[in-house]
Amino acid sequence: MRAQAVALRRAVAIEANDGWNISNHETALGISWMKSRQNAEQEWTHDVLKVVRSLGKKNFHLNDVYARAAELQRLHPDNQHVEAKIRQQLQVLRDQGILRFIDDNGNYELLM
Repeated sequence: MRAQAVALRRAVAIEANDGWNISNHETALGISWMKSRQNAEQEWTHDVLKVVRSLGKKNFHLNDVYARAAELQRLHPDNQHVEAKIRQQLQVLRDQGILRFIDDNGNYELLM
């Protein structure tokens, strides 16, 4: 009986230890994935800002940026929703104080 209890405790300890290792491994993978996702988002933000600045004007329209969607698609070939991503990144740039939404008709002002 005692031998069975010891064997059971060992089995539980091994299982618990393996679970802990898997958990740590998954956490490390999750952090790595999050960092790569953050880098990809930063690249998108940077690329959209480059497009906006290359327009050469302080006030611009969403369609001006859409006109460069093919360029952004070449830079980010895995993204199949480039126009949605452009809108999202314009919101990020707004939140960072780099541009301002002038109205709900797609007009923007570059502040920096």
